[in-house]
Amino acid sequence: MGARPSPTSTTRDTVNRLRLENYLRGVVPSEMPSSWDPDAVAAQAVAARTYAAWDLATPSGATSYDICDTTQCQVYGGYDREAAASNAAIDATAGVILTYNGQPAFTQFSSSSGGRTAADYYGKPYLPAKADAYDGWKRADGTYGNPNHDWSAQFDVASVEKRTGIVYLAKASVITTDGYHVSKIVFIGTGGKQVTVYGDTFRSWFGLKSTYFAITGRPTTTA
Repeated sequence: MGARPSPTSTTRDTVNRLRLENYLRGVVPSEMPSSWDPDAVAAQAVAARTYAAWDLATPSGATSYDICDTTQCQVYGGYDREAAASNAAIDATAGVILTYNGQPAFTQFSSSSGGRTAADYYGKPYLPAKADAYDGWKRADGTYGNPNHDWSAQFDVASVEKRTGIVYLAKASVITTDGYHVSKIVFIGTGGKQVTVYGDTFRSWFGLKSTYFAITGRPTTTA
């Protein structure tokens, strides 16, 4: 079906209407290779089903669809992404979800945590910030097997000055939520001007993989 992105929009969004179990057939192989161990694919099926059930139980009412098809929700590739192995995992776990206090759990997931998980935005007690010992596995030659465990990005000071409106950037004070993930950055100019930027905003500015980062070079940072 087609739906308006907003009441006054002249364009249409394509919205698939289908049963939950059929929806999962386009999600599971999009989030995990169907060739992986059957137990892992089955676990992904349960996580994906639970995430969708949680989303259905907590509708925002701001859109014409229940759940989006990108990494902002769960990646959904439709019929073209279906695979026999993932379909088998979905069938084998049909109807199974994880619950907390009798309600669908918020089973957010990602391909990498960088070595530490972040506390859940909704404050769920079962999703605390903690070290992830499985993220940094290494190959026999000592290199990381996970390309998202250790990463870097480069940007010049001038680009930060342009974004913040500070003429000459002298210092940046980094505030973290848990000692690791950046919550806010206070940029300070030589004239004393201060601009506070949320970690997620800074991440989006420069295409960073997460808010688990540190700034090196000029300007200096403090934890």
